[in-house]
Amino acid sequence: MADQSDPTSEIVPVAEAIRGELAALVGDDAPEVSDALGRLLDECRAAPDATSRGRAEDGLYQLLAQREGTRLRMDELLPRFVEERADPAYSGLLGVTDPVAVDRWVCERGDYAYPVLDADDTPPRNCPTHGIPLVFVPAEG
Repeated sequence: MADQSDPTSEIVPVAEAIRGELAALVGDDAPEVSDALGRLLDECRAAPDATSRGRAEDGLYQLLAQREGTRLRMDELLPRFVEERADPAYSGLLGVTDPVAVDRWVCERGDYAYPVLDADDTPPRNCPTHGIPLVFVPAEG
């Protein structure tokens, strides 16, 4: 878990939304559940570190999962919050990500390259797109 501004912590806004709907979701238990939610939300906001915040967030999950009404509502809301923060962009690998230099046979028109990965590799003689002979380009570096 992370600090209170961490957008990856989806249970806090879900719990806040459910707290406003407790009368419809749990009936007469609403005041008791609201108090418990309030305590756990306060713990999340005041947590001095990620471990403390994680324990409080786990408590929110557990409390909301105890009753069918809040569990079903949590299940409805969580995907929405997860989708809102999901970043569909590609995330690159960690560390050095420069391409490895290898010998290549390339098309002079620049749209085809055959990497030589092994001494026994037998490249095609011609570009499969243009039918022209491939040109050898040694690895740089």
